[in-house]
Amino acid sequence: MGAKKTYILLFLFLFCGLRSFAQDVLMQTQNIMRQEFLNPAYSSFKDFTSINLMSRYQWLNNLDGAPKTYAANVYIPVKLSGFGLGFTAISQSIGLRQKMSFTSSFSHNVRVGLSDYLALGYGFGLQNVSYDMNRLATHTDIDPGTLNLNATNFSVCTGLFFYDPAFFVGLSTNVLFNKDSFDSGWLVPGFDFTTGFMVHVNRSLLFRPEVVLKYYPTKMYVVDGTQKNESMVPPILDVGVSFLLGERLWLGTSHRLGEAQTFSVDVVVSETFRFGYSYELGLGNNVNQISSHGIRLTWNIIPQRAFRGYDRSGRYNMKAMMGTNLYR
Repeated sequence: MGAKKTYILLFLFLFCGLRSFAQDVLMQTQNIMRQEFLNPAYSSFKDFTSINLMSRYQWLNNLDGAPKTYAANVYIPVKLSGFGLGFTAISQSIGLRQKMSFTSSFSHNVRVGLSDYLALGYGFGLQNVSYDMNRLATHTDIDPGTLNLNATNFSVCTGLFFYDPAFFVGLSTNVLFNKDSFDSGWLVPGFDFTTGFMVHVNRSLLFRPEVVLKYYPTKMYVVDGTQKNESMVPPILDVGVSFLLGERLWLGTSHRLGEAQTFSVDVVVSETFRFGYSYELGLGNNVNQISSHGIRLTWNIIPQRAFRGYDRSGRYNMKAMMGTNLYR
């Protein structure tokens, strides 16, 4: 357990010591995404091509301009090397705002113990945020010409992910560089943090508690009449637990502090295909009392030799155990 504490402290040292320019990372209320879309190091242990798709609808049919999210992630291992390439595209809309981002990443991992591995990931991308000011003009007396919030920025993301057969912890950040960076001073970037452990109760039941903490120092704009108010989006804390039944059915629930209770089901149709659905029961104030829906699809393109647990690189023997717990 001493080694695990050392790696956690390493995570905190690297990320808390990192300072970067000002940013404006979009965070929607009740927005918890899978690690494939957040942490460029997460997929490093996969020895197969993986395609992940996600759609999410918040406050459906209850509010004009309700948030919608669509995301796609592709991970491709570089054969026989332990390295991998990732590509992520995310489209998010809420109210007047539409955000499009694309990131390409590179990852690799090293063995740091008998069955402990540390993965590192690095990514670069672009993010475009635009506002439909014509729509704003129909709801307020503010002159749309005075609000120029559209921007395209360069982004850099980094991630760490530590894994052993019974424990995992990941930390990542996504930093934007904009034209006002030097005027805004230096800021500690936000982060996405996750940790949990896995317990095999018996051959047909796996128990996995998990904690997710997400925070970015992001501005939130609220227009009330003729006034535009700014505030900071609060951090998101999500505590959950999931059960894998017979290696085919994931059942889970989680509580997002002050916002929602989430219920999810994922079906492992085969070694190559997985389908998931989540329902969020809103528990907070105002719009956070309205429920949300999400759909997930995963398609793994696994070489036939991997099913035999053998490859010239010798990596499949090591990864087979990992894939069952972490990626199934």
